[in-house]
Amino acid sequence: MEAYQQILVSTDFSEFSGEVAKKAIHLAGHFNAAITLLHVAERLPENSDSDESVIAQNRHQLDEFARSIPNFKMIPIVRLSETNVEDEIISVAKQIKANLIIIGAQGDNGVSVLPSLNAKSFKEKAPCDVLVVHAETV
Repeated sequence: MEAYQQILVSTDFSEFSGEVAKKAIHLAGHFNAAITLLHVAERLPENSDSDESVIAQNRHQLDEFARSIPNFKMIPIVRLSETNVEDEIISVAKQIKANLIIIGAQGDNGVSVLPSLNAKSFKEKAPCDVLVVHAETV
């Protein structure tokens, strides 16, 4: 098995996402891996803000989130999704050649911290290994 060199962490800015990111940092330290932190903003038809405005708002929130996590060295990416979060995460994973994606899940049903993401089906579609961090293990 090759060591993980490029880790993609997807966040929704929740408190639990912070714990997932901290686990990612710990894991990245073992492999000396780079971390990309991704937030996918879903485009809502009723939102009157321009795409650039939505991206700027989410980029600011992502930067704040990253600063809230100690020792977090990462590349932040904000994507605006017209389809779904799952497709955007997979697209970014391919783009950065990630060999590990880390997402969070809460509860027995495996509901992701990213509301529109089903952890089980996501793992089947992902182009690389997926680590699902469960709230009970944090």
